[in-house]
Amino acid sequence: STPCAPARRDIYTGRYEFLERGWGPMEDGDAGLPEQVSGPPLASITGMNEQGYRVSQLISDHVHLWEGSMGNYHPNYTGHEFIRGQEADHHRTDPVYDFPCPVDRSSKNERHFRHAALTRDREEDHFAARVFSSAAEWLERNHDHDDFYLHIDCFDPHEPWDPPEELLEQFDPRGYDVDDWHPVVNYDEWPENYSRDELEHTQALYAAMVVLVDRWLGRLLDTMGDLGLWEDTLVIFTTDHGTFNGDHGRIGKLQTHEHDALGHIPFIAAHPEHGHGERRDQLVQLVDIYPTVL
Repeated sequence: STPCAPARRDIYTGRYEFLERGWGPMEDGDAGLPEQVSGPPLASITGMNEQGYRVSQLISDHVHLWEGSMGNYHPNYTGHEFIRGQEADHHRTDPVYDFPCPVDRSSKNERHFRHAALTRDREEDHFAARVFSSAAEWLERNHDHDDFYLHIDCFDPHEPWDPPEELLEQFDPRGYDVDDWHPVVNYDEWPENYSRDELEHTQALYAAMVVLVDRWLGRLLDTMGDLGLWEDTLVIFTTDHGTFNGDHGRIGKLQTHEHDALGHIPFIAAHPEHGHGERRDQLVQLVDIYPTVL
């Protein structure tokens, strides 16, 4: 299922969200994956280890996972850490940060930019850096558990695309003529709404965000190597959906047009004993994660 919240229910339940229902939270009858792999969330850590349960942890800056009306995905974990301030998170009430462009040119509100202005002084303060750094620190503290299940849900490189300037310069060296341009464009057909310079600047913003995420994900993977975890740990890397970035004349995740740019997502599994370096042709979907992990 795609996008966002429906994709997560696919992962957490092993059941297709679409076309059964639309966006929504976990339901009472759902056998959530975290509890299936780590046991009762209210059990003590000592008791869980004695009974052979795994420890589970969720680390994420994705606000929708915590929303009662649409998320509620966190209670079944042994522990969870919410990185605050991403996108539309109701986090800070300080005076509103100046909106960087006319509101009618953006599909989002000003909350993200207020949070960023109040909390971001260096690359380490970007959300992807905070998520993967927290995950690396959790591994350093918890890798001695007999078994663990760590779920990292990083919102980036979703919009807003607001990468560090030094990364943006790699992809936007000449500085496109885009005064008052916004890192969250409306989901629409770009030739009817934006100039070629605006499109190319948007593509540069996205590319720089991908590099930012890759850099901090790489540091997490380095931590796994330092701790010797590749020898006995299954790692699954995937996402919920892609995005149009000029493809087919469109920008954003227009759900009515399921081209490869949106639906053909990365899915990489690193197993200590199987499939090293292999590329498989079989169809794999997010619902396959549930039985694979179990």
